[in-house]
Amino acid sequence: MEPVMWVENKPGWAVWVRTRMTIRSRLEDPFPSRWGLFFIPLFGISMTLDQISFSEYGVWYTLSHLLLVSLPIGLAAGWVVWLLYGALFWGAGRLIGGEAGWKEMQWALVWALVPYTAKLIIWLFRMLCFGEETFTLYTPTIDNSFPLLFLYFFFFIVDTVLTIWFYLILIKSVAEAHRFSAWRGAAVVLLSLVCCGSC
Repeated sequence: MEPVMWVENKPGWAVWVRTRMTIRSRLEDPFPSRWGLFFIPLFGISMTLDQISFSEYGVWYTLSHLLLVSLPIGLAAGWVVWLLYGALFWGAGRLIGGEAGWKEMQWALVWALVPYTAKLIIWLFRMLCFGEETFTLYTPTIDNSFPLLFLYFFFFIVDTVLTIWFYLILIKSVAEAHRFSAWRGAAVVLLSLVCCGSC
């Protein structure tokens, strides 16, 4: 399949390796597909699971209880973070000469979320392998099993790669929406995240 056709027909896959071309294709589409919005709640769930993993909730609650609570929280959080970050990236970019409209930035951000939603696959395998120890810092079962320990570090490496890939795609997506360099895109993302973190 030709790169242009691939980008237009499979944006969820193309954004991984042809980020700027994919984002430009989505932004210039007069009838953008709404199915991309499905990534927003998935992103929220993945982000919520990331947050719980740094806690001791697994000691106090069962895995099913944690999932029952985190899923609705994640669904709502995805939409809130998407709107908030979209506004921050749009505003910060406009301050340094960016050209993106608010709606353009929100759509660019939708497709930038794809790698982060892919982390849900890792979370699924973690929960199947580790159970409650997925969400605890104290992991005696994992520590005393070489296969589980190997899987633990394997999932950690894959998760790290996906996180780095997410930020690279996010930077390129912001840059493409604003029609400037990736370096300026990185500055916008960094400035926005620091600003949001200090609030």
